[in-house]
Parts: sequence; structure tokens; C-alpha cells
Amino acid sequence: MKKFHLRSFALAGLLLMGTACESETSGEQSDDQEAQGSSEEASADEGEGSAEQDDWPDPLVYGILPSEDEQELSDEYEPLAGYLSDELGVDVEFHVGTDYNAMIEAMANDHIHVAHYGPFSYVLANERSGGEAFAMGIETEGEETYQSNIVTLEDSDIESVEDLEGSDIAFVDPASTSGHLFPMAHLVNTLDSSMEEVESMFENVTFAGGHDTAMLALLNGDVDAAGVGDFIVDDVEHENIDRVQIVDETDEIPHGPETVQSDLPESLKEAVAEAFLTMDEDPEVEDFLEDRDNQAGFIEVEDSTYDIIRETSDALEMSPEELME
Repeated sequence: MKKFHLRSFALAGLLLMGTACESETSGEQSDDQEAQGSSEEASADEGEGSAEQDDWPDPLVYGILPSEDEQELSDEYEPLAGYLSDELGVDVEFHVGTDYNAMIEAMANDHIHVAHYGPFSYVLANERSGGEAFAMGIETEGEETYQSNIVTLEDSDIESVEDLEGSDIAFVDPASTSGHLFPMAHLVNTLDSSMEEVESMFENVTFAGGHDTAMLALLNGDVDAAGVGDFIVDDVEHENIDRVQIVDETDEIPHGPETVQSDLPESLKEAVAEAFLTMDEDPEVEDFLEDRDNQAGFIEVEDSTYDIIRETSDALEMSPEELME
């Protein structure tokens, strides 16, 4: 019996040794398999992400509306290109449009994929090119609107909107929200006149092409007044800038949105939105945000944010087609 037990113990020992070795080997194999599985899973995730990006445009083209010198705009937006490229994993290029309508057509024809529009040009882009608003840049938390100012110089005889009768005035662009449409709507309401009556009260109307150039036309004495966004006064350097005086202000206007092509892949649209909404967390773009008066970063917006723009358009009886002419 003892032999039997000894043999049993010996066998048990061998079995235990074998089991231990097998367990160790199995453990090593399990660890290897687990590592391999993790690697394969990571590769699968990476592959899935890569596959998800296969239908993303590369380069991604970002469109900018003209508000100042084209080279200055390109320089200011360069940090954005680097940031978006890092976040999205694709090259990012810029397209600076000649005017609002050209930018809308560029998006409609797939020449640009993401763009910053003014509020009214966004409404046109939404209708004509399927652009979708997804984010709005803000300077200060809670301040999501701005105004348009009708301005002149301090030695002018123009002290009220009634005094604009017979004057030469500069606007920005026929489709510019703060550089034409809201000032005109304000004059229509304040003077209780029609659009045609307001237009006929001026001796000459000039569309300068940019907020800065409209302001410079005033500062250089080429016009008597200008209708521009309230932000431009601080952005223009000129010997006469201290002589600018505000004749009147419009209602509040929502800031223009960042807009994405509606027919882009949903994965890309989500990635672009996420990149903008978290941009203020990256110190590399801090100067860019400050230059664009977006120190507080970006907040999420929807198409309905711009219904007030549509209401203004209706009040002026101006269709997108008329503005596109």
C-alpha cells in the first residue's frame, strides 16, 4: 500500500509538475494570445478608423469669406490648418473667396468642404449648397450676437438716419448681413419706408467688398457714411479712426457659423464639429482664436439659430435669387 501511495505521490508529483509546466506554458500562451488579441483589436480599431476615413476628402478645403486683406487672412488662419490637420488626420487647405456668392457656389460645386459664412450668406449657403451650421465662434461666454453700425465722421452733418438723405454711403456686399442687410432693414423700420424708398434716399451707394474697405472709404473721405459690422472699428488702423462716430445701431445679429457640406460622411462631420468645439483647449491656436475674436472658443449651433436672418430677408422682400444676381 505504501508503495502504491509512494507511486501515487510520485505520480501526483509528476502530474503536478506537468500541470504546473502546462499551466505556465498555457499562461505564457494565454499572455501571448492576449497580447496578440489586444494588438489585433488595436489594429482592427485602427483599421476601422482608417477605413472610416477612406471616403474623407484629402485635402479638406476650408473656405473663408473676405473681411480683410487676403494675405492677412491666410496668415491668421494658418494655425487652424495645422490644428485641424492634426485632429482629423488629413491635409487642410484654404480657399479665400472673392465674395459671398462665389463662396456659396464653391461649396455647391464641392470646391470647399467647410466654411465660415456670415449669418445671411449662411442662409443662402444652406439653401443653395446644402451647408449645415454646426458651430459659432464667440469672444465672451454668453455673448452670441453682435450689431451693425451706421457710421460717419465727427465733423459730418449726419447726426441721425434722417440726415442720410442725399448722402454717399458705402456698404460691404449686397448679401452681407452686417454690411448691408441689417442696416437696410433698420432704415426701413426706423424710417417706416420701403426698401426702394430707402435705396433712393442716397445719392450714391457703393459696395466696397469688405468691412475694412467700406470703413476705409469713409475714413478717406470717399463717402459720407458706411454700414459695417461693429467689430471692424477696432480692426482698422487709420489716422482718422478716432473721428468715427456711430449714427445708429441695428438689432442683435447672431455671429456667423462654421458650416459643413451636408453630403460629407457623417463621421467626418462629427470629427470636424468635435475639433471646433474643443479648439479652445489647445494652446497652439490661442493666438488664432484671439485674432478672430473667438477667445471663448466655439459653441454648438443649429440651423434654427439663423431664423431671424430669414425673417429679416422676408421683411426686406429679398429672395436669395435676387441677391445672387
